[in-house]
Amino acid sequence: MAIPFFSQDKSATMIQEISQMGDMESQLRQAYTNILKLLNQYGATMANLVDEVLIITDKDGAITHPSKYRQEIFSEIHVISSTIVQIKRLSFPDLMIETGLVGEI
Repeated sequence: MAIPFFSQDKSATMIQEISQMGDMESQLRQAYTNILKLLNQYGATMANLVDEVLIITDKDGAITHPSKYRQEIFSEIHVISSTIVQIKRLSFPDLMIETGLVGEI
């Protein structure tokens, strides 16, 4: 079973939820909350993920905060492959994180 791409409305809502958060930790937590909701809609969990790419604007913040939060959400499952890439800015100025995930069901 393949999980489809977000519809534009769903994607815009999730981007707005994330961009309203002020700091990297809040944006990461909201992004993972959205991911959990999406996976749940398709009967999947974080255990179905095998790879993630984080595109971020604050490398230091992204490395510090995910270590705490990732331990919480990935605590009972395997560690997945993760790539972190820092860029100057994302397409929406308030966004500090964009993520791409690959999973198998």
